[in-house]
Amino acid sequence: MQYFPGSGPLKALLFDIDNTLYRNGPYLAHQTDVLVARLARKRDEDQTLTRALVARTRQEIAVATGRRPSLATTFLELGVPLAESILWRRELLRPEDFLQPDPVLAGALRELGGRLPLGVVTNNPEETGRRTLEALGLEGLFPVLVGLDTRECSKPGWPIFQAALDLLGTPPDGVLLAGDRYDVDLEPVILRGGAGLLLEEDQDLEALPHFLLDLTRPEAQKGPLSVDTP
Repeated sequence: MQYFPGSGPLKALLFDIDNTLYRNGPYLAHQTDVLVARLARKRDEDQTLTRALVARTRQEIAVATGRRPSLATTFLELGVPLAESILWRRELLRPEDFLQPDPVLAGALRELGGRLPLGVVTNNPEETGRRTLEALGLEGLFPVLVGLDTRECSKPGWPIFQAALDLLGTPPDGVLLAGDRYDVDLEPVILRGGAGLLLEEDQDLEALPHFLLDLTRPEAQKGPLSVDTP
């Protein structure tokens, strides 16, 4: 886990969902598999060919922009409008078939919510994000939920982050963003003075509640805090 301090006082916490609030390889694979299968059907071609095309297009965008694009951005390059990607995700993604409640994380988030406003920002539609939180037993803990359909923008595009900050009533330098991808989740916020917390390994999810509870103690706001994970 890596912590990147922000330039201003901490006023809100913002979380990615997938691979941040849970770790579940089969569900992450499911998300890609069903969307690639739908794209293959749209293109009337073999799924193996479509998967290779998606990987190649994603790499080309990454080389051209210096950032690994989201799947929605890659699909957009392949002729799938964002509105269509949103419909596919609402229809096909099934978080409740893969995820279970996490009472430890729920307890920590409940305590954190008593200290600072909490929000989530996801590259899935709001409905899918809400169902994911329900499957994790985290429903009701995030007053702010922003998704792919909120501004029809996916991370790392800034409008999706700005939508969350508007609802939180927080400037960029007052938020900490916790996510699993630096370039997609953290960098847009860090470049604008915000803080970032990068979860790189499975054990980082276990350390996340303790770190954030320590970070948001009043005395922690007066000095630097280091990250010490196994």
